[in-house]
Amino acid sequence: MLSVLGPLPFPHQLDWVSPLERHGFAEYRDKAFLERIGCADCWPKLATFWPRGGPSWDALGTLTWPDGRGVLLVEAKSHVKEIRGVGCDATPVARERITQSLAATKRWLGVSDDVDWLGFPLSERESSRSSLLSPGDRRDTHLARQHLLPR
Repeated sequence: MLSVLGPLPFPHQLDWVSPLERHGFAEYRDKAFLERIGCADCWPKLATFWPRGGPSWDALGTLTWPDGRGVLLVEAKSHVKEIRGVGCDATPVARERITQSLAATKRWLGVSDDVDWLGFPLSERESSRSSLLSPGDRRDTHLARQHLLPR
């Protein structure tokens, strides 16, 4: 897995916190995901920024190096339909919050309003980023997307 991720800040220590056999290989989202990566204090902010049922990460790790800490979030896909996604299929209330949060994140990152992060295809990538890169959050976060397609 690490060879696919590319360079991480070195020297570092990576501790996988999910999926773990002793926890039934569970994948986590929302408050449980934040607890696993040591960011439980972020839950109130995430709960107001993003609707419940946010991204469920395929793997979670914590990173430690001499001058800091960070997290590694891994999203893996194994077939084309899963990679392309279906766009946003949230309820109207959740979709409105997602739209507002994506707009705030685009402003914070300096991304044009014309860039569609909500529609089809590949919208899950941007939605996942926004749920962890809320404006003003300065955590050192690395997002890895792994596509495992048969030849």
